[in-house]
Amino acid sequence: MKAFSIRHSFNSDFPENVRLFIGMIIIHFSLLTVGIIFINFFFFEVDLLHPELKMDAGWYRRISRLGYDYTAGKQSSVAFYPLFAWIWRWTGWEYWGIVALNVGLLISSLYLLAIHYRLKATELLLLMAVPNLMFSFVPYSESIFFFGATLMLIGFKKEHLILTMIGVAVTCLSRSASAILILCFVFGYFINQHGKINWSSAGRYTVAIVTAILASVVVRWIQVSEGGVDFSMFEVQAQWNRHLSLPSFPFTTTTHKLLVWNDFLALFVGLACAVIILRYAYQRTRSLTTPAKPEWIIALLYIAGITATTLLFSGTYGERGTSIHSLNRFIFATPFFSVVLIHALQRGVINKKVITVGACLYVLTYLSFIIGSTGVYASLRFQLLTLGYFGLMSVIPALYFVFIHKPQSTWRWMVLYAVGLLLQACLYCTHLYGLRVG
Repeated sequence: MKAFSIRHSFNSDFPENVRLFIGMIIIHFSLLTVGIIFINFFFFEVDLLHPELKMDAGWYRRISRLGYDYTAGKQSSVAFYPLFAWIWRWTGWEYWGIVALNVGLLISSLYLLAIHYRLKATELLLLMAVPNLMFSFVPYSESIFFFGATLMLIGFKKEHLILTMIGVAVTCLSRSASAILILCFVFGYFINQHGKINWSSAGRYTVAIVTAILASVVVRWIQVSEGGVDFSMFEVQAQWNRHLSLPSFPFTTTTHKLLVWNDFLALFVGLACAVIILRYAYQRTRSLTTPAKPEWIIALLYIAGITATTLLFSGTYGERGTSIHSLNRFIFATPFFSVVLIHALQRGVINKKVITVGACLYVLTYLSFIIGSTGVYASLRFQLLTLGYFGLMSVIPALYFVFIHKPQSTWRWMVLYAVGLLLQACLYCTHLYGLRVG
């Protein structure tokens, strides 16, 4: 294997790519293991060798063993989609077996992204160190969703119809993303194909839409059949305090107070993607720009769409306003964010206008967490603590802005990678401890 180089890209011969990729994976998971052991020893003291099922993992385990059930007015397993639970049932594996499968799916997805986007070694490091990928190290459906969405995005990139269909089917059978994806396909086509109709492209988008609809029908049929009774998905989601309502301030989250940065940064990224896609749509209607890569448009639309959905379908808690809990998992633990990040690393332009818009969005995100606060949340002490806390969190996006376009400086990339790695280990330990992180 060639020596690790900051300039190396995954565009050389096949054996060399595989050897380098495997080496990077081994290094990453070795460092991650050390970080997990260190953080757990000093802060959590969880039994890492015999972890318990936490939060959603228990629901998936229940579906794998007992199938679906539905009880009106109570939380029921029909809120979860079946593919991951089916795989768990078919394999018959216990905790570490299904986790190994999840890690394998994540690694396969990262390899596909590295090859098809010709990532530099440093770019792959940042993708591996996205903190929320820790959901692929537990019995959640994130890995199968990540794998399916990766196939779908590469299918659009390569204009490969079969790959696109498989990716859409896997994605829509594993998580409740069907409705959002359908809208992404519709808007993605009309934004990119402004003017003369491209029948080949229209056919691919139509097949993707039909596949998503059919997958949703299959999920609905299975849930109703096993649950024994028809039900309203809105009523089911309401048991998790998710119902249609206008957003109210200040935003909040049910995650541990020391991990608010997780959903905070997710909201920042969601707003940024919304601004980017709106600007691109305006330019396309005025014929000011050429069509962009379809997978990039779909990724932007998905992130903006899941952000809007979370704001519109999340309840309020106590004196606080709309909760955006789990938004971090819906965005960062997906290849949609990976594709947007890759585009930023490879083609993004960092200038005064971009920095100004980013700073404005960051301040807007901060204000959304404090504006309208009442009671103890309106006290001067709380406001000063909040200002300092969110100011400290600004280090994370600031590092990206400063470092991502300085490929000649290896240590800068290592600092950014180290920050992501430590946060990934921290989130993993926090989850095993039983605190909600997404």
